Amino acid sequence: MRRMLPARHRGERARGQSLVEFALVLPLMLLLLMVAVDFSRAYLGWINLHNAAREAANYAALNPRGWTGATGVVAIQDRYASLITDETTAINCGVVAPVAPPTFPSGDTLGGDAIVTINCQFRPITPLITEIIGTNLTLTARADFPIRTGAIASLPTSGGGGGGNPIPVANFSADQLSGVAPLTVTFTDLSSNAPSAWSWTFGNGAARTGTTLAEQNPTYTYDTPGSYTVTLTASNVNGSDVETKGL
Repeated sequence: MRRMLPARHRGERARGQSLVEFALVLPLMLLLLMVAVDFSRAYLGWINLHNAAREAANYAALNPRGWTGATGVVAIQDRYASLITDETTAINCGVVAPVAPPTFPSGDTLGGDAIVTINCQFRPITPLITEIIGTNLTLTARADFPIRTGAIASLPTSGGGGGGNPIPVANFSADQLSGVAPLTVTFTDLSSNAPSAWSWTFGNGAARTGTTLAEQNPTYTYDTPGSYTVTLTASNVNGSDVETKGL
C-alpha cells in the first residue's frame, strides 16, 4: 500500500525541487544575459565606428590632395587622424592603429569617391563567446563620399564672365623669414577666388582657424629658434586648397 506524505512534507519537497531547478537554470539565464549585453556593446561600438568613418570620408572627399600628391599634405592628414580619434575616443572598441588613409579608386577629381575603412578590436565579456571567437572580435566600418572639390568649376561666375573657378587657390606671404628669437611674423593671405575661412598651422604645433581678419592675416611669435613649415588651408563653400612654405 502506497504511503502518503503529509501536506507539510509535500510542500517542503516541492520547494526543494523548485530551488534545485532554479539553481540549474540560473547559469543559463546569466549566460543569455551576458550574450545580450555583448551584442548591445558590439552594436553600439559599430554605430560609433561607422559615424567616425563617415566623418573621415566626408573630410577626405573635400581634401583629396592631402594624400594624392607626391608627399601629400601633412596638415590635412593630421586633421583626418584627429577626426577619427575624436569620434572613437569613448567607444568600447579599440581602433586598430595606425588608421588606414582614405583611398580614391577612381582618382582624386570630381566624379571619384573617397573611401574610408576603419577596423576596431571588440572584447566580449561572455566566456562562451570568447571560447568560440577568441578574446577579440574585429569590427569594420566603411564609408564613401563623392569628391566635391571642383564641383562647380565649369560654371560661369556671378559676374557673367564665364569659366571662373570659385574654389580658392591658397597662397600667402610673410613679412620676414628670419631673425632673432623671439621673432614676430605677420602672415598675409594672398589666396584667390574669395576664400571665406582660413586655417593656419605654424610648424610648431600651434594653429589658428577662423573667418575674421585676424585669422586671414595672423601675427605669430616664434619663441624658439629653428626652421618651421607653415601651412595655410583656404576654403569657401565650394572647396579648399592648401599651400605650404618654409620659414
